[in-house]
Amino acid sequence: ASEAPLLFPRGSVVAGDGALFAAAPVFEIAPQLRATDYRVEVRQLPIGASAFEPGRVVWTETSSAAVLIGPALEPGRYEWSARATGDGIDVDLGARSVSIVAAGSAATAAADGEVSDPTAVRADVRALHAAGFVTDARHRARALPPGEERDEYLAPPR
Repeated sequence: ASEAPLLFPRGSVVAGDGALFAAAPVFEIAPQLRATDYRVEVRQLPIGASAFEPGRVVWTETSSAAVLIGPALEPGRYEWSARATGDGIDVDLGARSVSIVAAGSAATAAADGEVSDPTAVRADVRALHAAGFVTDARHRARALPPGEERDEYLAPPR
């Protein structure tokens, strides 16, 4: 399935504590023309599952916004899918895999600075991004003061 409209979460995401890492993943969907509702479904995939095993639904939510805050997810493999509805037409937007990992080694990618200090936040964003935790880097970047730097980093990928 296509994953293009499904922006975040993606790749590996650290199971969060709410400060450095998101306590719950933020599901970001590229806004769809004339869409009035978005529906996200998250499935936990069993360890060793084949590509044809659908997994267990752990969360579904419908919102008028293209950004939905999900539940806290335990470490494991997940697949999330989304649908958009507009003008009475329901469109499948695809599915994307994501792995939730324990904080352990990923937390060491980020600095031990003050949670809201902009210098520490910038260092955390750089370290998380470089380590491949882009979703977590985006979460951390939301703690930056409003401005061009923050807005540019949080802009949807092109």
